[in-house]
Amino acid sequence: LDVDYPCEIIRKDNLIIKPDRVPYPKKSMRHRHYGYILEMLIKKACEFPEGDEKNNLVALIANHMKKSYILWNKESVDEQKIANDLMEYSEGMLRLDDDLIKLMGKRYFTYVRKQKTTRNNNNQKRQPSPKSST
Repeated sequence: LDVDYPCEIIRKDNLIIKPDRVPYPKKSMRHRHYGYILEMLIKKACEFPEGDEKNNLVALIANHMKKSYILWNKESVDEQKIANDLMEYSEGMLRLDDDLIKLMGKRYFTYVRKQKTTRNNNNQKRQPSPKSST
């Protein structure tokens, strides 16, 4: 008896086959807290022609670098460190103006998450409620 099934027959042998390993890129990063995408943004910004668009892009990149640094380190960040890291990544092609560095210093403050305090309120729950006397 020959029967054609509408789908492939699954056998126990086929279920045991393991998939191939996913190859991960082996890229070294100088500063992990900035991330790989920021490195790519800096490379693209170096290719832009000089002008307002490039200056705005550099300001946005510096702003993103500062936010990433704060998320990673949870403490205040020196704007000069961001400027130095930007110059290091771009190999001296991108520089922050002093006015922009001052503006960055006034713009963000470190965000400190408040710790939740938990109290044991079981004693309050156990106290008998006052009974009304009638």
